Amino acid sequence: MRNSIVFSFFVILVVISPPLTMRASEQNLTASKSLANLAKRVNERLSYMKAVAAYKWEHKLAIEDLEREAVVIQSSMDQAGTFGLDSISTRMFFEQQIEAAKQIQHYWFEQWKRNGFEPDKNFGDLKTEIRPALLELGKQILANISELQLWELSKVTKRRDRLDFIGTLTTEGLRKKEKQRLFKAVMQIKGQE
Repeated sequence: MRNSIVFSFFVILVVISPPLTMRASEQNLTASKSLANLAKRVNERLSYMKAVAAYKWEHKLAIEDLEREAVVIQSSMDQAGTFGLDSISTRMFFEQQIEAAKQIQHYWFEQWKRNGFEPDKNFGDLKTEIRPALLELGKQILANISELQLWELSKVTKRRDRLDFIGTLTTEGLRKKEKQRLFKAVMQIKGQE
């Protein structure tokens, strides 16, 4: 009698387990694909930094613009609430993006010091074209983070997707250490309490 109960339980477990395992696996796959999309958006935002650097180079502006950084940070914090995100952890992520952006701009300044700079009018105007595009991408990044609810992902999923996220950040001039910091910062974003 006891053996037949154990056997019945085993049969039920075998029948129920695959759908549950498949559902969890599908959720992880969806999270991975969405995390890849998030990394693509972050990379796209960072890819504008060559154009930002070119504008600053041509107009003899400093790379660091603390006033503009404050505007970007405040905007991200204001928008965080709209997307149900914690403003402090969102701020930390955008601060990290700014550090990465400055690193890329320094990279291009060094390239142009060594090899010369050839003006390229295809870069666009900083105020009327580039900044609005960056703000829109910032909004899309926040929306994507909100959709993903990164704070809900398991440590296993985060660990597994770390290399894919970092590998998607292909913007020239961005060092590996900065890519890792971006991943860490994005994974520390929380939902509003």
